[in-house]
Amino acid sequence: MWKRIPSIDLTPLAIRAVQTYQMKMPGILVPGFGADNNYGVTLTGFLDQDQAAVMTGVKAVGNKLYSLMCTYFTCRQNSPGELFHDLYGDFTFSYYTNLPNVGKICENRPGFNNILCNNNSGTIVPGLIAHELGHAFNVAVKNHGYGNPEGDLANSTITYKDIVNGDDIWVTGKHWVTKEDGSKCFEWERGFEGYLGTGPNNVYHGQTWDDYKYNVDEEFADMFANWVMDGIPSVMGASNPNGFTTAQAGAGDARRVWMDEHIFHYLYPLAVTGNKFH
Repeated sequence: MWKRIPSIDLTPLAIRAVQTYQMKMPGILVPGFGADNNYGVTLTGFLDQDQAAVMTGVKAVGNKLYSLMCTYFTCRQNSPGELFHDLYGDFTFSYYTNLPNVGKICENRPGFNNILCNNNSGTIVPGLIAHELGHAFNVAVKNHGYGNPEGDLANSTITYKDIVNGDDIWVTGKHWVTKEDGSKCFEWERGFEGYLGTGPNNVYHGQTWDDYKYNVDEEFADMFANWVMDGIPSVMGASNPNGFTTAQAGAGDARRVWMDEHIFHYLYPLAVTGNKFH
């Protein structure tokens, strides 16, 4: 289950960027982006293969958001890049060697308009970029005044129905937890059913991190990345080529429904002008 919040129509977020590798210059095709050069993304310091991974992750986010918002509704934006830029503003990805105070992977920095990576980041893959853009999505939505994604997840209980007995099966979020002293309390906790795996390339802030169990913002960023990259198992279609168990698929579908419903609600005032079929 999930909780709706009211929409507020505000102007797009404007964020400064270092003009190093510009992806929104009119009339210039940018590798990996085809004819859509309106993302407003800047890259600096990346090797070619990492540059390609960043661009692929950015484009995956733009395509997913545009598909959700603009397939069945008329949008103000004419392309995934325009929607990405109207939401995030100008955005910078920077790569440094031996950058101090950056953890094991890429991180957002003040203002969430700059994602920094360093040589301890390991392999930079599109899913990692989508994860970091999930953090930035949360901040951009809050800055626009459209809602509070992490706050909504912190107040949610995501479940699916057991097909045998009809019971609600907990996936992640608030539920009854038994403490060491035997007492019970209703609190938020992170679950891992509904992902293709619990390690890197599936979950970027998982059980190897000390704070994984109660970290709402990292759960949202991992859900966002898997939603964007189609890394959530499903009962139906191409998302279930390997015959996922009922638990995996049911949990995956529950996560997907939560993301579809909430992200559409957050972005509706930014993107949608009407129903295409009215």
